[in-house]
Amino acid sequence: MKVICPECSTQFDVPVSLLGTGGRRVRCSSCGHVWMADIANDDSFGSFHRFDENMDIEPIPSSVHPEDDDAMGHGHDASGIDTRYLMRLFAGFALACALAGGLLGLGVALGWNSGPLRPLYAPFGLAPAPSHESALMLEDIVAKMGADAAGQPGLQVTGTIRNTGTGRESVPTLEITVLSEIGAEGDSVHVKSDKDSLDAGEDVAFTAVVPGDADPKDRIRLRFIPE
Repeated sequence: MKVICPECSTQFDVPVSLLGTGGRRVRCSSCGHVWMADIANDDSFGSFHRFDENMDIEPIPSSVHPEDDDAMGHGHDASGIDTRYLMRLFAGFALACALAGGLLGLGVALGWNSGPLRPLYAPFGLAPAPSHESALMLEDIVAKMGADAAGQPGLQVTGTIRNTGTGRESVPTLEITVLSEIGAEGDSVHVKSDKDSLDAGEDVAFTAVVPGDADPKDRIRLRFIPE
């Protein structure tokens, strides 16, 4: 068969067996142009001539043979990209992200984000902010029977709040609760300090009366209430 390059008109003698019944993509060794040489439809074929062993024509590698060209409409776009493979790749990535998000959410629910695994959650904003340990200390606590400003009897509690740190500390509300011998909570009262904050080494005294009848076996619990 005579094959004529449609780009530079160079002619080649090619055997029919090389082209096959379905045709074949070929590349011109003269100008590099690639085209589909098809026996049935290509007008550039002439009558059969002898096969030249030194013909200047290169068959295209099997990766771009016509049988692969048939797949262009089944997952490949015009540029030869396998769109089905890309879709599977993106679907797998989305599934992995969803799975990772689910595991992170489960970890937050179980409290793992505040334990040894906290650094793993911090980049996603899922780790709780590190708690600030207050340098405030309660000193010289004394509890005895007394009366409030209205003359009602109760347990009078006095003491001092001291800043033992090196910086300025805000003074939160102090809660005083009476506990029974078995640990049950009784009456309680909230005490607001005369000072909103204390400098390093500074202290402030407080006095409060927890209303009700106290028992010698009762205890008291003092704790700061974060605001």
